[in-house]
Amino acid sequence: MQDLVYSDLEREVELIADDGTVVAATTALPLLQILPTTRWQRGQRIVDRVVLAPATPQEPGAPYRFRVEWRATPGGTASGMDQAATPTYVSAPFTVQPRPGL
Repeated sequence: MQDLVYSDLEREVELIADDGTVVAATTALPLLQILPTTRWQRGQRIVDRVVLAPATPQEPGAPYRFRVEWRATPGGTASGMDQAATPTYVSAPFTVQPRPGL
């Protein structure tokens, strides 16, 4: 028997400036078109690349964090998820150097 997540989930990814301001965010999850969360198996590694660009560029070398939050879709429940665990991850601070030509 497979150990599946039994609910459709949605994800939000935010890019957070040093002062706590959310400077970019997305809830897009194109991967769901080919592999919905109801087919994910516990322990399975799922890789999804997210590109976030601040609407207003910060100073070069300014620190950012990113936050990823998972939640049940509206009207759904997060059965199959560990309810005792917080489904939110906040990264350690990091800096992004501007790419030439952008």
